[in-house]
Amino acid sequence: MIEIQSQFFYDKLSKKNTEKFALRIAVKILLVAELDSTELAERVEAQKDCNEKPGRRQRPNYFYCLRNLLILISFYNSTILMKKIYYLSTCDTCKRIINELELKEKGFIFQDIKTEKISESQLEELKKMSGTYEALFSKVSRKYKELNLSSKQLTETEIKNYILDEYTFLKRPVILVNTKIFIGNSKLVIEAVKKELL
Repeated sequence: MIEIQSQFFYDKLSKKNTEKFALRIAVKILLVAELDSTELAERVEAQKDCNEKPGRRQRPNYFYCLRNLLILISFYNSTILMKKIYYLSTCDTCKRIINELELKEKGFIFQDIKTEKISESQLEELKKMSGTYEALFSKVSRKYKELNLSSKQLTETEIKNYILDEYTFLKRPVILVNTKIFIGNSKLVIEAVKKELL
């Protein structure tokens, strides 16, 4: 999809430097964002039919297309420069990591999963980034032991529902930096986040 979108914008390049600059920015944004949405692709494709206002010289309105493209991109949570942490405000480990990484000073979005439950769409987005719901599932949760889940062979759908029903089933913290996801509080994970934030 990225290649199709990029080619569309390059095909529309004119001789005007300002238009070239704007369209190349659009292509760069698409490549960095690594968007994966059929709906977005269809809407971007629809921009081919941008209409001119009456009386103006007839040529594609590149900047109108670019503006709409940026609006569409910003609509998706998986877009560029996303800095967010899903955490538990009562968790001492989360507090330590937040301070260690100086996330408050770095403009992160904070979502306390106890007071602001993770939505199904958010969880689905995290699953896309991590690969499986199991990667997001905490097996050290008190509920995990209480329900004796270790003796069960859970499906991905069951794991998803457990996380949606009980916030403690989500591994914490979950940190999003640009298009990358970091799950849990191990030293390796935190070191990887540090490198990404450099």
